[in-house]
Amino acid sequence: MRITPIPGEDYSEVPAGGAVTGRQWVVEKLHQYTEDAPSRRLHRRDCWQARNEHTLVTTREAAELLARPDIAICGVCSPDKALRG
Repeated sequence: MRITPIPGEDYSEVPAGGAVTGRQWVVEKLHQYTEDAPSRRLHRRDCWQARNEHTLVTTREAAELLARPDIAICGVCSPDKALRG
């Protein structure tokens, strides 16, 4: 997604890379108790339920993960509502 700057505004302090700008979603690694159980769970970045080992992902990556059967969706922060909305 691209945003057009407002003429005359200073954007020198706005982050332009890394986790701060685009990685607003968390993929938590889960322990699999059965072979067909989800191996990862998707959360919003600020979700308190993401406690285990995790990775930050972009909005595009998070939206793509919604369709994968090996990804569970957090029932607390409901990232699917924001990503599909």
